[in-house]
Amino acid sequence: MGRHGAIRLSTLWRRSKTRAPGACGKAAHGCASVPQDYDNQRVPKTLQALFERMLLLKRAPFFELLRTDQLRYIAPVLEPVGWVAGECVFYKGEPGSEMYIIVNGRVGISLHDDPERTDFVAQMQDGACFGEMGVLDDLPRSATVHVLEDTQALALSKEKLDGLLMSYPELGVGMLRALSRRLREANAALGAHSSTNPPPALLEPRHP
Repeated sequence: MGRHGAIRLSTLWRRSKTRAPGACGKAAHGCASVPQDYDNQRVPKTLQALFERMLLLKRAPFFELLRTDQLRYIAPVLEPVGWVAGECVFYKGEPGSEMYIIVNGRVGISLHDDPERTDFVAQMQDGACFGEMGVLDDLPRSATVHVLEDTQALALSKEKLDGLLMSYPELGVGMLRALSRRLREANAALGAHSSTNPPPALLEPRHP
């Protein structure tokens, strides 16, 4: 299995040669803020490409509650990445600094400590996002992500997200609401599973 590490594929997307000065640069305090013209300097080469990114973000659970005018701040800073089938995007226990939105392809999520285990708790395809907890906290990755099919994605780094949130704090409100919704859905699914599959102690009466 290939070592993780996203391939920046210039043949899939060509990065703009212009970079926003000061945007997530080497300032004394890191990525402190995003200049007002940041999104204008980093937009993809065509409006169509920008629009396609915004549509993809709207499908991603982490961003689905954001308005279109808010997504336009995020779309230009996404970085095209890709992996071939058989690789790992990242391993459980590693530090996390990026999240990913799948453009096309398929990945599998494993919670096992053994990176060779391939019984997955979930498989994700186009429009899904993963690794988002890595950009929200400083804790190690909680899962290993295996590439099941050649996959193209858009990456959002922690430092770029931090810069966006400092410049546009309203973005964080929508993201927190989306995370809360996902947590409620997970709790509901867990409750439904528990009610249909009670533990043995509840199935068998105790005898004195």
